[in-house]
Amino acid sequence: MRRICITYHMSNREETAETCVTLPMENTVALRVLRDGADSVPNVKRILSNLAAIQGYNYIGACTASPVGEEAQE
Repeated sequence: MRRICITYHMSNREETAETCVTLPMENTVALRVLRDGADSVPNVKRILSNLAAIQGYNYIGACTASPVGEEAQE
């Protein structure tokens, strides 16, 4: 299991915002996110979209993804 920090953009009628979230994920999913981007994995993209929605925004897209903790030092 790896932890990946994903930064993403979202917008509403008043503003555009950027935030990040750290998600635990299976190693194969984490490698795909790191290689191809968070939006390339439908379940991860859905999670980010839902997170934006509960914050009152529409999801625009993921910007960066990076390993967190010990995984970042490998």
